[in-house]
Amino acid sequence: MSPKTWLLLGGALAGAVWAGNSIVGCVGDDPVPATDSGTGKPDTSTPVNPTGKADGETCATTTDCRSGLCVDGVCCESACNGKCEACNLPGKLGKCEPVAEGEDPANDCVTVPLPAADGGVIDDDAGPDAGGGLNLPEAGVTSDDKLCAGKCNGKRACAFPDKTKACGSTFCNSTSAQGRTSCDGQGHCLLGVEACDPYACPNGASSCKTTCTSPSDCASTHFCDATNTCKAKLGNGAVCQSPAQCQSGNCVDGVCCNDACQGVGGSCTQAGKVGQCTCAACATGACMLWYRDADNDTFGDMNGTVGNGNARAGCVTGPAPAPGFVKDNTDCDDGNANAKPGQSAYFTTPRANGSFDYDCSGTVTKETPEVVGGSCGYCETGTRLTCERNSKCTSTATTSTHSCAIVLGGIGGALSCKGVSQSAFRSGVACGDSDTLYTCGRCTIVGTVPGVSTSQRQQRCH
Repeated sequence: MSPKTWLLLGGALAGAVWAGNSIVGCVGDDPVPATDSGTGKPDTSTPVNPTGKADGETCATTTDCRSGLCVDGVCCESACNGKCEACNLPGKLGKCEPVAEGEDPANDCVTVPLPAADGGVIDDDAGPDAGGGLNLPEAGVTSDDKLCAGKCNGKRACAFPDKTKACGSTFCNSTSAQGRTSCDGQGHCLLGVEACDPYACPNGASSCKTTCTSPSDCASTHFCDATNTCKAKLGNGAVCQSPAQCQSGNCVDGVCCNDACQGVGGSCTQAGKVGQCTCAACATGACMLWYRDADNDTFGDMNGTVGNGNARAGCVTGPAPAPGFVKDNTDCDDGNANAKPGQSAYFTTPRANGSFDYDCSGTVTKETPEVVGGSCGYCETGTRLTCERNSKCTSTATTSTHSCAIVLGGIGGALSCKGVSQSAFRSGVACGDSDTLYTCGRCTIVGTVPGVSTSQRQQRCH
């Protein structure tokens, strides 16, 4: 949404205050134009009266006037029945002249109410991040059409305040837009959503900021400068005083840079490459961060920074800027050589932080399957047939499998089994804990149920 762009949501707001989760009085979009009927202007078909009063003299009816036209209490030169014109203006009695700007003695500029839309109700269900939707304050919204009333413009027409004039509440609809009631140029007070860009509508504020003292007063794409004005963030190579001024978030050597570029040899002001982190000592000039590999597992610390000493600037082509540093930075626990990306082994004890995520995947995988409430079934060796749960074997040497026990709602007999023997826990077992492991056996005698053996096993994870 561009700055000062208005979305008129459902038309005007009729009424004064709405509280809670809905507001009453939202009305339709298309104003109904005023008509000239009922203005009290005379009928122009009245014949001229040669013996009547001259223009400018007082009159009560059209027959009083020589012109046959009694307008605004005086005989008039014409019907004078247009908007914002009168025949009784001081010093101009009898002449049809435009009413002065800012006046409306005949109430020609009356606002015509708009028809209600959707029953006149807006539900406040948009939420704080709903873009153009409404997020009304709990205290409600105020609106006053009278503040948008029109007056004559001195040119035989009405003039109504436009959207630059507020006529009620203003509130933060989101951090980037404000809700505001303003006039529509037709005499109605409308509720709209207005973008704050380049400023923000921070929490606790009642409207868009117009000056700034902190980054939160500006849109995310802008920064607060020394003149308390929100300015667009700078691209790489532009002169800067702080990281907040740069799109990259890096202000190095007085310019916005594509990298933090902190460490021996790194520079962002090398001729021809201003705004790019380069190393003068490197043959190609290409510089990057290398990361400490404290546990020597070939994976560097994912949390390494120049500030904590676990990252250093070095040449892209090598060598490492110091012993023990590598280009990779995906190790989730650089103090444990068993914890590293791609780890396939399973473990019974957690890492120092209590996590069993040894493969740095962000999740924990258990080694032994858990078939809650499971029992043994069978299927033919080397085939994929329908499982028979707790059923008797049809022949010898058929293979049993726990996969037959994985059913929906206790209904068996509809799953395809793997044709391999499986072992599983029959309840959930936490990493590092021990429980009974059930292993289904093969059919040795036709007409019997596959046997099952048990043992104690510890659940391992990675």
